[in-house]
Amino acid sequence: MQTFADDLRHAIRRLRVQRGTVLIAGGMLALAIGITSAMLTIVDHMLWRPVPYRDPATLVTPYIGTEPNDISPYVTPDVVRAWRESGAFSAVAGMVQQPAILDGQDGLTSRSAVWITPGAFEMLGVSPLHGRTFLDGEGRPGTDDRVIISESVWRKEYGSDPQIIGRRVQLSGDQVIVVGVMPRAFRFPY
Repeated sequence: MQTFADDLRHAIRRLRVQRGTVLIAGGMLALAIGITSAMLTIVDHMLWRPVPYRDPATLVTPYIGTEPNDISPYVTPDVVRAWRESGAFSAVAGMVQQPAILDGQDGLTSRSAVWITPGAFEMLGVSPLHGRTFLDGEGRPGTDDRVIISESVWRKEYGSDPQIIGRRVQLSGDQVIVVGVMPRAFRFPY
């Protein structure tokens, strides 16, 4: 035990004299720990916890454009309708991510929102925690006042109200009817 204590004292004295070596060794150790943590995070999300969709390998996002620097994943509703009717795809859904202003129990808050066509949840193979998804025909004029909220919005903004389904809420200045609550694990494929 005495030899170990002597070796430790000797090592500390040497490190005090060679501070540059200590800084380089500490930096390399920190870098190695950071890279290892990043890689384990990526492996965790890509392999151990796969995306919460049915058949994620079949999902595609087409990009449209005439120039290599002028491509966009956004198309008009007419194009989405034409793709659906073409028979070239097993299912087609349109999704646009935009912010929305939500009037919850804590007042107005800005939240990330996704405007989608009916059938998108079924295409992704996900079911709501409460309520239902959008019905065929909803989203057209007169039926565009339906909304499905996330579990985190339901819990934070509405206090996990069990009567939320069928309730009218204020969303970006419009009155909408909550028809479903999606589970916390669900995320849109961006």
